[in-house]
Amino acid sequence: MPVTGWLTAGPVKYENVEGLQIDRVFEHGEVLAYLRLLISYVYPLPSLNPSVREIRFNVEETINPFKNHSMRLLAVALMQEISES
Repeated sequence: MPVTGWLTAGPVKYENVEGLQIDRVFEHGEVLAYLRLLISYVYPLPSLNPSVREIRFNVEETINPFKNHSMRLLAVALMQEISES
């Protein structure tokens, strides 16, 4: 999903976002990152209520945006990082 569902949540979203913190975790160069970048020019990320933070990793050294979209590769790299620390 290129966005976090903010536009589809309806009016109830304003009642439920007070203090909400959202982390978007993704791989550098993955196919949806480019779409999110374009969307962010129209709908900038909110900094408060909800607070949205983007966390980008670069675990797969490839220029293939579809291979970079692999959540399995990202999850495995994150688990290895956790086990090493």
